[in-house]
Amino acid sequence: MVSTPARTQPIGHDNAFDQVLQEFRRRLTPEEEHQFQGTTLDVLKIEILRIQSDQRKRKELMHMGRIQGFLEAMEQFGKVIEVFTNTNETLAFVWGPIKLLLLTAKGATDAFDCLLDAYSSIYNNLPIFQQYQDIFHSDDTIRPVLRSIWENILDFHRHALRIFDKSMFKLMFRSLWNDFRSRFKALLNDLHEQRSRLESHANQIHIRHSEEDRIAFLHELSEAKKMRDSEKYWAVCHWIQAPSWTLDHEEHQNVRKDYCNDTKHEPGLWVLELPTVKTWLTDPIPRNPFLWIHAIPGAGKSVLASVIIDEIRDKNHGLVSFFYCKSQNTERGSFVPIIKSLLHQLIEQQRDLTPYYYDVLGEKGEVPLHSEKLCKQLFQEMLLQTSSTAQLYLVMDGLDECPDKDREKITQLLIETVNNCDSKCPGKVRLLMLSRNERDIERRLLTHFGTPTKLDSDHLRQDIKRYIDYRAGRVYEKFSKPGTAGLTPEDRDCIKRDVLNKTEDMFLYAKLVMENLEAQPSLESLREELHPSRFPKGLEQAYARTMERVKRNPNKAEAALAHRILSLMICSIRPLRWREVQAAISIDCDAQQFQSSRRPVVHIKDICGSLITILDSGDRIEFVHATAVYYIVDQNNYIMRMSAQRAMTSLCLQYLSFQCFLPGSEEANRVKWISEGYYAFQDYAIAHWTHHVLGALELGSSSTSLAESSPTETADAQLEEFKDALVTFATRFNNELSKPLLSDQSQSSTFALPGGLEVLKEDADFSDFHSIWYHARCSRTFTDSRQDKVSLPPLQASLEQSRQTLEDMSINRTPVMRELYGIRWFKCDRLSCYFFHEGFDTDSSRRQHYDRHDRPFRCKDQDGCPGAVTGFASQKELDKHNNTAHPGINRLATTYARLKKPKTIKEETHKIQCPFCSLRFQFRHELRPHLSSHKNSVPPVEPTEPDAAEVTARGVGVKGEFQVSIK
Repeated sequence: MVSTPARTQPIGHDNAFDQVLQEFRRRLTPEEEHQFQGTTLDVLKIEILRIQSDQRKRKELMHMGRIQGFLEAMEQFGKVIEVFTNTNETLAFVWGPIKLLLLTAKGATDAFDCLLDAYSSIYNNLPIFQQYQDIFHSDDTIRPVLRSIWENILDFHRHALRIFDKSMFKLMFRSLWNDFRSRFKALLNDLHEQRSRLESHANQIHIRHSEEDRIAFLHELSEAKKMRDSEKYWAVCHWIQAPSWTLDHEEHQNVRKDYCNDTKHEPGLWVLELPTVKTWLTDPIPRNPFLWIHAIPGAGKSVLASVIIDEIRDKNHGLVSFFYCKSQNTERGSFVPIIKSLLHQLIEQQRDLTPYYYDVLGEKGEVPLHSEKLCKQLFQEMLLQTSSTAQLYLVMDGLDECPDKDREKITQLLIETVNNCDSKCPGKVRLLMLSRNERDIERRLLTHFGTPTKLDSDHLRQDIKRYIDYRAGRVYEKFSKPGTAGLTPEDRDCIKRDVLNKTEDMFLYAKLVMENLEAQPSLESLREELHPSRFPKGLEQAYARTMERVKRNPNKAEAALAHRILSLMICSIRPLRWREVQAAISIDCDAQQFQSSRRPVVHIKDICGSLITILDSGDRIEFVHATAVYYIVDQNNYIMRMSAQRAMTSLCLQYLSFQCFLPGSEEANRVKWISEGYYAFQDYAIAHWTHHVLGALELGSSSTSLAESSPTETADAQLEEFKDALVTFATRFNNELSKPLLSDQSQSSTFALPGGLEVLKEDADFSDFHSIWYHARCSRTFTDSRQDKVSLPPLQASLEQSRQTLEDMSINRTPVMRELYGIRWFKCDRLSCYFFHEGFDTDSSRRQHYDRHDRPFRCKDQDGCPGAVTGFASQKELDKHNNTAHPGINRLATTYARLKKPKTIKEETHKIQCPFCSLRFQFRHELRPHLSSHKNSVPPVEPTEPDAAEVTARGVGVKGEFQVSIK
């Protein structure tokens, strides 16, 4: 026992202790702070005894005595620091959290056990405060030790409160506690370090240096944890592989930005003032968590959705997860990709939940995530968890652009989940849908969403008017040259009035008409367009005028080029890059050559006008609106869908039959072909030729569909071209096509012959047609790793060789090569991966990407196990590693992880227990001096040996009970 020296300095208030406490209180919820204030040790003891009594009745005692030493130590600690603090309720913020944690965890056996073990471990690393009380008061250099201990105690409770705060903590406890485990071990080490410093009577300089080392260590620890967290987060992101949600949102933000720059007004802000929108956004508990806004096509719903999303973000209303559906892209209109995107956004905004999804990644063994059932489960769990702690807004735009079956799945899941959340936490999760008012959508939504919100016609019309005024000014500027009989101000005002009166609240109509007027080559043609007999009425005629201008292009080559480009876009599986379109047009199937002289040099907007829009810095092209495809294909028959599909299929098959795709070609030849652009279309053709074969053969269900007329070719000529492509491809890959892809032939025998193939049964080359269709059909059934490989080995080999040669040439990327192949030449080799066609700037970036692809199964033992860093390629390999390197631990089978600190040497040797408190000693003679501190105490009654029935499955009996007297 340390002797008590004379006090050399007066005891004074130390702000450091209050600052630590205030920082802890700042992170509490108002409810928690109110609940903790005034909690005393006696109140806590009574609650512990009550819990213990309940356990005894159930014959499930859990050694509550493990917490007793910690409570005694904290009581001593409170007496030591009370002179340094500015409040007499300091320890209330220790007793209160302990009480709340015990009450929360008592229903989950393993969680409760982990909590008691944690308190026992903390106690084992605390000093005996009474021995150093006077030193604390007299020596300022020792006080940082107390402050560090105080900081660690509160830090433990801050993290524990967040783990046990989750409404679904029983489900997520194992993952969250495991993630906290390294932090907790560092906390114990720091407590042990502080105790060692006191016990060794460190001098002032040593303490200062140790404090600096401690800060540096904690900084390193923090940085290491950030790195681990980042690795886990990106592994989860890669596992989910959600379609990007930022590109579409940025597109609509840019539309608003351009509008604002042109008109000096911010568009769409009025939507925030609509009563239903305002209530949905700001009411603490709105009458209805659902809101449906519907409007006619082209009214600007997507732009208004972006306004609402940015309002939620900018004003910190809560978390927001959104999606813009698009009919032109299967990833933007299908159930699983949409739910994965919504889930990914919520994980991004709540990264503290990453450990749970990281564990699911390892346990399910599904890379990437594609199971519809698992997607639904994870999304529902996420919303239930989020609703317990935060406000969440879901925004779905363009539901009408999804296929019917996907519409039904999406609405059913969202409505059921939001209703479930609302029943538990009213108003916490809210859903906004924007769409056209279609019958099936109305039928599904009205019951839950109530009366739909129609857009404010006056405000929308005002936004449209400002746009028309600006564009009319540009038309006037172009056609009113001084000294000529050009447009007059009266003509300009007439244009404004006529266009505005016919918009019918359709922004898209105004855009199409004004761009068409401005694009006219002469004043005469402009006046012709403005004549009442030709002025477009409605969106259909606006499209018709634009298409007519494209078709009437005096340059016949450009008119034909526009038809070719739009045909490629209509049937493409994903949005094409402009360089890919240029490459497709440069392919000469008859000569089996890449003709660079065919490559369009005219800007695509000059060719296709306002029918298309350009994204991603002028590279990605899409139709201006979902309605464009409808009017181009279904209403005006400018392009026949089946005709476009057959043309794209013929292009892919003929192209992949080129000599440059023969494996084993000379390196010099590949360099020559790359330089000439031969491989500029290979990423698309290799990935999607099977889609187009099935589309061309399975969509055509009758001879009529195969005999559709084309505006540029006869039906017979086009059909012969299609059949020639099939024969050429079958001849080139005959050996590979004749080999079965599916080992289970019973599965393939269920494939029904498609109608488009039925009508070709009498053709002499039918066996070739059938072999290609059958191969494509089988390859589309793969759900394992085979879905990421090219199904034809020669094409796979050719792809690898050409890409390797291109990468070797990356040192000298000339402007011409960048135009042909873009700027990201290091591509992922997995077909289903976004980066198969997107690529990376460097090989090192791709290698990091591959690490997540190839070895996603990581060992969960973060303490030095190489398997935690390098991972494993399969669940089987990970299981083998666990059985060998970590015998007896079945991490995937346990429901909750249990924090068990290995016994230290002291714990193994200090077996002599003090009868009055929880202290242990190695030898009897060490116990005797200690007993003098209990000279006025009465030894507790030793309980009798427990009955066998009183011993739980954990082997802990009544000897470990919490024993204390209440003051």
